[in-house]
Amino acid sequence: MAKRIFLGLFVVGVLVFGAVAFYSYTWLGSIGDPSIASEGFAYHSGFAWMILWASLVILTLVSLFLVWESGIRWSGIATFLFFTVGSLLLLFNDNGYKQFLSDNGLKAGNTLLNPFFLAVMILVIAVFLIASHMITFRLSVRAGRRDDEEPSSTKESEAVKKKEEEGDDS
Repeated sequence: MAKRIFLGLFVVGVLVFGAVAFYSYTWLGSIGDPSIASEGFAYHSGFAWMILWASLVILTLVSLFLVWESGIRWSGIATFLFFTVGSLLLLFNDNGYKQFLSDNGLKAGNTLLNPFFLAVMILVIAVFLIASHMITFRLSVRAGRRDDEEPSSTKESEAVKKKEEEGDDS
């Protein structure tokens, strides 16, 4: 059940974030006043960042619950990939925004995103997700949530283990 909740939240996060990020990018193609288009892009791009961060927090919490309950670790990788792809998409949008400003003779001011800062931020998020998942998994093993160190995810892997044990006895 928790896997379905995670997948549902993941899909909702991707769709909502993608829609807002795309909408912010469409402001750059506006045929109206460039200064208004610039303000619209900045507003919606900031909103896309808020959605990305909120989705990261929610998906991380549900992912840690999945690790605690059943030892499922792929949810952390999916959360990290969602954040990384979303951040890179917003970097692409920001580069388009800089080009839009220079094409229309508007003052660039503060840039919304620095690629070096983004790379450091992605690395910090990766370290945090890996550490939190490892700690949660180890705590769940110590708390007796499971007997083994590695979760067995399918009946087929259990059948293979059984065959190997029977083969060793003969």
